[in-house]
Amino acid sequence: MTRAARWLVMIFLLSGCDRITRVRECRRLSGLVNPKLTQIEGLAKKGAAPDFRAAAQTYGALAKEVRTFPLSSLNGKALADEYAGVLESVAPAVSAYAVALEAKDARGLEETRRSLDRLSKHEHGLVARIDAYCVAP
Repeated sequence: MTRAARWLVMIFLLSGCDRITRVRECRRLSGLVNPKLTQIEGLAKKGAAPDFRAAAQTYGALAKEVRTFPLSSLNGKALADEYAGVLESVAPAVSAYAVALEAKDARGLEETRRSLDRLSKHEHGLVARIDAYCVAP
C-alpha cells in the first residue's frame, strides 16, 4: 500500500470514529434529557401550581446537567449550551405560570402561555438542529 493510500485509510477511519463518538454522545445526552422531560410532562399534566413549581426546578436542574455534559466537538458543545439556555429560560416562565395560576391571574396566565409558546418553538427548531448534528455523516 502506498503512503498516500495509507493516509486516506487513516483519514477514513478517523472520520468514522468521530461519527461513532458523536452518535454515542448524542444517545447519552438523549438518555439524560428525555426521562427528565417525561417527568416534567407528568408534573404539568397534574395542572396544580406546586407541580408547575416542581417542573420549573426540574428544568433548571436539567439545564445545569446539559451545560456540563461532556461532548467532544465544539459544534456539539455549542448546541448543548444553546439548549441549556432554552431550558434556563423555560424554568422562570413555568415558575411565573405557577404564580399566575395560584393567584388566578388570567392575564398573567395568558402572558406566560405566550412566552412558553415562543420558547417551545425555539426549542423545536433547536432539537431539529441537534438531531441533524447527531446523524450527520
